Amino acid sequence: MLHYAELAYKAGLDGVVSSPLESRMIHNEISPDFLTVTPGIRLSESKHNDQVRVVTPKRARMLGSDYIVVGRPITEVINLFQRIMKLNDYGRASNMYPSVAHTLLDIDAVKLSPKEPFTWASGIKSPIYCDNRQILGDVKAHRKVIQLLIEELGKFEETDVIVGTATAGIPHATLIADRLAKPSAYVRGSKKAHGTARQIEGAAVKGKRVVSST
Repeated sequence: MLHYAELAYKAGLDGVVSSPLESRMIHNEISPDFLTVTPGIRLSESKHNDQVRVVTPKRARMLGSDYIVVGRPITEVINLFQRIMKLNDYGRASNMYPSVAHTLLDIDAVKLSPKEPFTWASGIKSPIYCDNRQILGDVKAHRKVIQLLIEELGKFEETDVIVGTATAGIPHATLIADRLAKPSAYVRGSKKAHGTARQIEGAAVKGKRVVSST
């Protein structure tokens, strides 16, 4: 592999496709700026299929891969989701998910940053981030999403209380509750350390039929 990488470098190419197991060697022997694009990436719980020289994304990064190619671990999840949707009349009939997705794209709420990945609350680094709070700043988009959520609620049995989780779910839950003339509440991440020490604020939810907006 090193021989072919050397030929590619001398030919003026920016990088080469290689196993992640060879990335460090290529950088050391040829140039640290010579890019390595590495397939054969599997999650720790993924099947190796016909691949032998596989590593996890974290391991690929440690080995010096500049870019990773993740195929089957992603397509298998997509295929599974599609099969579930085909078996689920509710999922197949619903127009909410693509409509909300298109709305988020229209208002530039979906961000891509492969070179400087975002850090999620879990600590995971990701090149994609969906900032759904931007819906609050676009009246047309917000009204559309709220209406879609209300239409989805209409497919379920009667609801007593609309609840939002702090903080992103509170505005949606409050507007839905107002439109439906229902009481609302919100859930804190943990009980507050002062006052009544409640974790759920607003309407009482014990024994009630509740729908939560997250």
